[in-house]
Amino acid sequence: MGGSLIMEYVIIILVLLITALGYACWNLLRKLEVLENIVEENTQTYIEILNAMKEIDSTGAFESDDEVGSTFQDLKNLIERNKNVLNGKI
Repeated sequence: MGGSLIMEYVIIILVLLITALGYACWNLLRKLEVLENIVEENTQTYIEILNAMKEIDSTGAFESDDEVGSTFQDLKNLIERNKNVLNGKI
């Protein structure tokens, strides 16, 4: 009789543990989805900024100037990196 009581306690503990772990996984998944949406929105904003910069810089002065050109290139690299992350390449 003592063995079945111990077995009941083990089962109760395991059920509680599985429930807690299930909730933790669900909660982390929900938070991850929120962060993925933020990254996607930021990437869209970066693309819009790059397009606006290209429109303003129709002569190519941003891309050719040393200091401004390096900033322009950094922005382009940031956008490409975020695109790769969203597409699962990294």
